[in-house]
Amino acid sequence: YATEHRCGVVVKGPNLSGNISGTDPLKDNRLLLKAEALDDSHEARNTAAVINELSKEITKILVSHPVNAKRAAEGKNIANVVLLRGCGIRIEVCSSNSLT
Repeated sequence: YATEHRCGVVVKGPNLSGNISGTDPLKDNRLLLKAEALDDSHEARNTAAVINELSKEITKILVSHPVNAKRAAEGKNIANVVLLRGCGIRIEVCSSNSLT
Protein backbone atom coordinates (compact mmCIF):
# COMPACT_ATOMS: atom_id res chain seq x y z
CA TYR A 1 0.00 0.00 0.00
CA ALA A 2 2.97 2.30 0.36
CA THR A 3 5.86 3.27 -1.85
CA GLU A 4 9.18 3.96 -0.20
CA HIS A 5 11.63 6.53 -1.46
CA ARG A 6 14.86 7.55 0.17
CA CYS A 7 16.67 10.85 0.14
CA GLY A 8 19.22 12.62 2.24
CA VAL A 9 18.36 15.81 4.06
CA VAL A 10 21.28 17.98 5.12
CA VAL A 11 20.87 20.75 7.66
CA LYS A 12 23.95 22.94 8.04
CA GLY A 13 24.67 25.87 10.27
CA PRO A 14 26.08 26.96 13.60
CA ASN A 15 24.94 25.58 16.94
CA LEU A 16 23.73 22.22 15.60
CA SER A 17 24.11 18.73 17.04
CA GLY A 18 23.47 15.22 15.79
CA ASN A 19 22.31 14.21 19.24
CA ILE A 20 18.57 14.30 18.54
CA SER A 21 15.82 11.79 17.92
CA GLY A 22 14.10 11.36 14.57
CA THR A 23 10.47 11.98 13.62
CA ASP A 24 9.64 8.49 12.34
CA PRO A 25 7.14 6.70 14.63
CA LEU A 26 8.49 3.40 13.17
CA LYS A 27 4.97 1.99 12.76
CA ASP A 28 2.27 2.62 10.20
CA ASN A 29 -0.77 4.74 11.04
CA ARG A 30 0.94 6.58 13.88
CA LEU A 31 1.38 10.32 14.29
CA LEU A 32 4.66 11.87 13.26
CA LEU A 33 6.97 12.29 16.24
CA LYS A 34 8.64 15.52 17.24
CA ALA A 35 12.43 15.53 17.24
CA GLU A 36 13.79 15.73 20.78
CA ALA A 37 17.20 16.69 22.13
CA LEU A 38 18.97 13.62 23.51
CA ASP A 39 21.11 15.71 25.83
CA ASP A 40 20.72 19.03 27.59
CA SER A 41 22.98 21.02 25.28
CA HIS A 42 21.89 24.22 23.57
CA GLU A 43 22.98 22.69 20.25
CA ALA A 44 20.80 19.59 20.62
CA ARG A 45 17.76 21.65 21.70
CA ASN A 46 18.33 24.08 18.81
CA THR A 47 18.71 21.27 16.27
CA ALA A 48 15.53 19.54 17.46
CA ALA A 49 13.66 22.85 17.04
CA VAL A 50 15.10 23.32 13.54
CA ILE A 51 14.15 19.77 12.51
CA ASN A 52 10.61 20.18 13.87
CA GLU A 53 10.16 23.44 11.95
CA LEU A 54 11.61 21.85 8.81
CA SER A 55 9.20 18.94 9.18
CA LYS A 56 6.22 21.33 9.45
CA GLU A 57 7.34 23.25 6.36
CA ILE A 58 7.84 20.04 4.34
CA THR A 59 4.31 18.94 5.25
CA LYS A 60 2.85 22.32 4.19
CA ILE A 61 4.63 22.11 0.83
CA LEU A 62 3.57 18.51 0.21
CA VAL A 63 -0.09 19.04 1.07
CA SER A 64 -0.42 21.96 -1.33
CA HIS A 65 1.76 20.52 -4.11
CA PRO A 66 0.09 20.18 -7.56
CA VAL A 67 1.16 16.53 -7.87
CA ASN A 68 -0.72 15.75 -4.67
CA ALA A 69 -3.78 17.70 -5.86
CA LYS A 70 -3.82 15.52 -8.96
CA ARG A 71 -3.37 12.34 -6.91
CA ALA A 72 -6.21 13.34 -4.58
CA ALA A 73 -8.48 14.08 -7.55
CA GLU A 74 -7.71 10.60 -8.86
CA GLY A 75 -8.57 9.05 -5.49
CA LYS A 76 -4.94 8.15 -4.77
CA ASN A 77 -3.03 8.60 -1.53
CA ILE A 78 -0.95 11.74 -1.29
CA ALA A 79 2.56 12.27 0.03
CA ASN A 80 1.99 14.13 3.27
CA VAL A 81 5.14 13.78 5.42
CA VAL A 82 8.85 13.12 5.24
CA LEU A 83 10.06 10.81 7.97
CA LEU A 84 13.34 12.10 9.32
CA ARG A 85 15.39 9.38 10.96
CA GLY A 86 19.01 8.55 11.51
CA CYS A 87 19.65 12.14 12.48
CA GLY A 88 23.29 12.88 13.14
CA ILE A 89 24.77 10.20 10.86
CA ARG A 90 27.55 11.91 8.97
CA ILE A 91 28.93 10.65 5.67
CA GLU A 92 32.16 12.10 4.32
CA VAL A 93 32.54 12.14 0.55
CA CYS A 94 36.00 11.79 -0.92
CA SER A 95 37.01 13.56 -4.08
CA SER A 96 38.11 11.33 -6.96
CA ASN A 97 41.68 12.61 -6.54
CA SER A 98 41.96 11.09 -3.09
CA LEU A 99 40.86 7.61 -4.11
CA THR A 100 43.58 5.01 -4.61
